[in-house]
Amino acid sequence: MTPYLQQRALLFQPLPRKPSSQLGLVIVIPACRDQQLLLCIMALHRCTLPDSDVDIIVVIHDSEADAPEARALNLSIGADAERWAARHNSTRRWFHIVYHCGMPRRDAGPELARKIGLDEACRRLEQVGNSKGVIACLDAGSRCAANYMRELEGHFHLHPQCPASSIYFEYPLKGAEHPFETYLAAANYELSLRYLVQAQRYAGYPYAFHIQGPGMAVRCDAYQQYGGMNAWRANKDLPFLHNFTALPHFLELKSTCIHVSPQPSGRLSSQHKILSHNKLYRPEQLKTYSFQTFEDLRLLFQNIPLLFHGNFDDLPLPESLRDFAQEIGAASKIEELRRNAADASTFQLDFFRWFNHLMIEKFARFAKDHYYPDVPLTTACKALLTALGMDAENDTFTMLRLFRQRDQPTT
Repeated sequence: MTPYLQQRALLFQPLPRKPSSQLGLVIVIPACRDQQLLLCIMALHRCTLPDSDVDIIVVIHDSEADAPEARALNLSIGADAERWAARHNSTRRWFHIVYHCGMPRRDAGPELARKIGLDEACRRLEQVGNSKGVIACLDAGSRCAANYMRELEGHFHLHPQCPASSIYFEYPLKGAEHPFETYLAAANYELSLRYLVQAQRYAGYPYAFHIQGPGMAVRCDAYQQYGGMNAWRANKDLPFLHNFTALPHFLELKSTCIHVSPQPSGRLSSQHKILSHNKLYRPEQLKTYSFQTFEDLRLLFQNIPLLFHGNFDDLPLPESLRDFAQEIGAASKIEELRRNAADASTFQLDFFRWFNHLMIEKFARFAKDHYYPDVPLTTACKALLTALGMDAENDTFTMLRLFRQRDQPTT
């Protein structure tokens, strides 16, 4: 057992079926009163099998603070999944339904359940000597494309040095399963995610990726090397996948798709609240960072080579960045980076390790408070699309489709 697994042995709930000697892919699904769980595992059952064997670990979880009727519903959903799994398990694809109910109120939640599943996935892959095996995450309300498993395996086989990957995702935009407001809220939430990533890429930030948990895949050894998922600080830190985005071999997987549930949860629920209180939907109520924030960052990132050879105060930067730089002591930090860098290329790598996702977010909030107030989401997206040379109507669904085309050019 590896040192990581030895330190976390108390979290394990050994599964009754030993892992197959050909196990190469483990998929982890946290579930708490998710009535779409059966649809999720049915989608996985419809997937074309990869060359290696597959384990699917569903972690049914809830809190000690949950009401008895909520606990009963959770157990009922788990029991339905168990009965279905018993009929559909095969030697090459096995569904494990495990229970971690009554979690302490302080720790309970999907992130801890996901961590438990990921740690168990590590243990199973290590048990069969496959430290390079792949662990992926889904949400219980998600449904994957039929090529999901094969593309996952093929992606990591084609890129043997890739430690982790983000997987392309979409929210559904229409259908009879939910009311229009639900699809509209999900579309706006996805649009806001894609806007922020595309705006960072436009600015020149090289590590702008979607890093949400449902679209994550990581090798077993890489997961352990970076200390596993720290569920107890999940609300304070960036998602676990952030640990890998700045590595040279991190790659996105765009040849398959995860269809994420549009049901209200987490940050998505705020979009539903706006819509539920406003039957005549007005797009200007949904706001995000001004596009000018990223135009300013673009000026900084374009001048990084000058930072290595020149003086920070001599750069042609906007007032927003000059004030922000003064607040965070950027001049002295850049001087330190310059002293420690062997050449301009090394300096740029070190610069972006410092001026990372967190620093970009910090600047965006600073600019929002002092220079550029939040603007309607569609206004920001229109400005970005125009800068990218794309003409779009001032419509959520139209803009989202254009951003999707940029994020998944293979389709």
